[in-house]
Parts: sequence; structure tokens; C-alpha cells
Amino acid sequence: MNKKTVDTENQKLLKIWTDRSNLKPKFNDTKIVKGTSISTPFLAPSLFSPKHFKFKKDVCELLILGLNPSYSLGGWKGIFSALNPKALKKRSPQLNSLVKTANKNGIKQRHIDSYFKYNNHKASKKRYLNDIPDLEYTAFKKHVYFNKVRELAKVILEPKNSNWTHLDLYQYRKTNQNDLKTLASHPGNVCFFEKQLGVTNRIIEQLKPKIILVVNAYAGIVFRRMVHPIQPKFLSNISSKCLILKTVRLATDLTETQEKIIKKKGLIKLSKDQIEDCHLKDFHGQTFDKKIGAYKIKIGGKNQVSRVFFSGMLSGQRALDLGTFERLKWHVSAVKKGKTMK
Repeated sequence: MNKKTVDTENQKLLKIWTDRSNLKPKFNDTKIVKGTSISTPFLAPSLFSPKHFKFKKDVCELLILGLNPSYSLGGWKGIFSALNPKALKKRSPQLNSLVKTANKNGIKQRHIDSYFKYNNHKASKKRYLNDIPDLEYTAFKKHVYFNKVRELAKVILEPKNSNWTHLDLYQYRKTNQNDLKTLASHPGNVCFFEKQLGVTNRIIEQLKPKIILVVNAYAGIVFRRMVHPIQPKFLSNISSKCLILKTVRLATDLTETQEKIIKKKGLIKLSKDQIEDCHLKDFHGQTFDKKIGAYKIKIGGKNQVSRVFFSGMLSGQRALDLGTFERLKWHVSAVKKGKTMK
């Protein structure tokens, strides 16, 4: 993927965030902790760096998929301290100030919240587009989460092979997975989260990875929904202001009953282009190949076949046990080398 394509997808993400921030009811990310209501601001999205997608001969051999970027004080402290001082000279005064505070060990959650609050970036998207891709790439290189991911990639592709990358399905920052699932399923947020998957969809179609490894159980559920052939189905209970159709085929072919539901609920009937931006394209189905013990999907309407593996998390409290992790490395490596399960 070239820089122009990456920048285009980043701009689309910012538009998705702007559209959601302007929509009523306002985005509400509130958690009750010990009877106290703690509200997280509407955080700006994770953005992509062109460095994420640089491969020898432009071939992505392995794509590792997670669910979404985490958002923790400890994690960001480590990322800020790992930033290249020379690169910081080209970044915003806000980021430089935050890094100085972090290096003095005086950073608090409120400092990070203030920096990532989306409303603080709406007036200066250029600044955000300059800052965040570098931050995300530094996280990719330095965050402890990627230690196991990197170990796995080295075994699958051999140590010197760097033709792999990592991508999250959603770009919304949230550490607790259950909280993310609650937010994503809220009627007012469904369109917002589906559009994020649309961005992910386009990037995967651009990369055409030979192997896809999904390393989160819930991300596996979401990804299966992305690649499984979807039957036309009208969804009438998604949002009070956003109508999503699972297939474009229904965009101009609504039944009289469906039209009545739209009118009764005050739904906005999206145009074909808007629906295409919301819904998930079909990755031409999925089939399970018993010879390799993995799924196969076709990407982009061509003969490019990707082999897909599903796994649990590689790190954290719900991480795979050591035996399962070793077996995962053996399995994917064997398929990469063209071996079959006899």
C-alpha cells in the first residue's frame, strides 16, 4: 500500500469520527465504578502509518488481526518514552508537551484523555494526521502486546522475513473488551462501528495477505461475519437515525412494509454509496480445508486465496497456554511451507 492510499483511509476514518460526533444522541462512553459514573471522552481513532504496510516485493505473507487498540495509561507511558527525539521535532507542540510530561513521570490519565479527545483535533486534523501514525507505529514496535505477535511471526515466516503486519478490526480505543462489545452493539453506535470495519475491509483487499491469523476470540466472530456470505436481510432496529442494509441488493428494492418501517421510525434511508460505506463486503465466502486444518477465502474478486486461522489472545489474562501457543506456531508454519494434515 502506498502513502496516498493509507492517507485516504485515514481521512475516511476521521470523517467517520466527525459524523458520529455530530450525531445525536452524543457518543456516550461511561462506566460505573464503585457507584461512581466515570466518563471517557470521545477519543480520536487509531490511524495507520505507511510503515505498517511496507513489504518486500509488495507481498504481505502474514496479516495478524486483533480486535481494537487498547487505551491504558501504562501502555502510553512506554510508547511516549520510546519515541525518537528527532522525529518529535516535526510533531505538534501538544505531543511534545505530553512526551516531556511523560518523561518526567508526571503524566496522568487526564493528560492522555485531553490529547486524544477528538474534539481537540477536529479543528486541526492535519496536526493529528502528522502525530498519530508515528505514535501507532511506535506502539507496533515497542508495546509489550506485540512481543508475542512478533515471536509468532518470526517462527511462521523465518526470522529475517518482515513481510507481515498487524491490523485491528476496529479503530476505537478501548481496553476492556466487554465494554467495547457493549458500545458497538448500542443502536446509536452500530453504523459508527460498521463503518470502521469498512475501512478494515478495504485495507485487507489492498493487502491480499497469503495468511490471515485472527488472534482474539471475539475478533474471530466479527471477522467470520465479514467473510461469510450474507443473506439479504432488512434490519429495522439498528438506530433511530441510521438505516443499515446488509446487502446493496436491497438498497433500491425495499418492500412496502420496509418502507413503512422507515417512515414510522423516522429512519434515514441511506443512498447506495452510503450503504456501501456502512455494510461489509463479501470476501467471496469461506470454506474449511480439511487438508490444512484452516479456512480459505478469496479476496478482491480475484483468484488470490488467503488461508485463515482463528486463535485466542496471545497475551494478557486470557492468553493461550504455552502448549496451545506452540501448537499454533507449528500449525501455521506447516501450512506456510505447503504441508498438509494427513
